[in-house]
Amino acid sequence: EKVEAGKRGCLISFRKASFANPEGLIAAIAASPGAMRLRPDHTLVIRRDWPSPADQVKGLARELDALALIAGAGPGAPPQGAA
Repeated sequence: EKVEAGKRGCLISFRKASFANPEGLIAAIAASPGAMRLRPDHTLVIRRDWPSPADQVKGLARELDALALIAGAGPGAPPQGAA
């Protein structure tokens, strides 16, 4: 629903405070201690070092792509690479 990026990373708010694959999101957060956390308002905080606006755009694109893969890996999703 809302994305903000800056020099220290990004904030991602989900529509209706939900995510298609919550188990996958929690696994990703657990695999990145200190770099990712979920705030009580269900905003995802991703800490990164993106000093320039170009780094921020590229980094945010990578993070959103990763989240899209996680969301698509939820229950009932087609296997990755399936058309």
